[in-house]
Amino acid sequence: MANTKGGNFILFLPPNEEYNYRLQELIQRLKLLRYKYNKLTLVLFGDFNMNRDVIENKLSKEIEILGYKIWYSRNKNEYTREQEVNGKIKKSYLDYMITYGIDNLCFIILDKLVITDHRGLSIEFLDDKKKNLIELKK
Repeated sequence: MANTKGGNFILFLPPNEEYNYRLQELIQRLKLLRYKYNKLTLVLFGDFNMNRDVIENKLSKEIEILGYKIWYSRNKNEYTREQEVNGKIKKSYLDYMITYGIDNLCFIILDKLVITDHRGLSIEFLDDKKKNLIELKK
């Protein structure tokens, strides 16, 4: 679902769908945004329900061609989701950040959020022009 007048963009990527469907749906939405707007500043983050291998080897390559950047920790020991599976704690990295028109930022993985089994992502814009542009659009 997309609300192009207000700039809102909502896409649900269900965990039980085959990853290739989720991957293609996300890429198509990013292409639509890229071609619909002449000037685009975008920060999209959340649970993409795709593992690191899919992100590194498929999604990042396809969206970088369109000018997007994907941000995540390359540290294999960091994770954004912790859940109990068959009596054991499973740690995985499912939360990512995609940007367009923003080149200089940093992010950190926060502690686990209260209402979910995911940890939060916090971003800091290091380019003052982009930060001000984003703040003005609120």
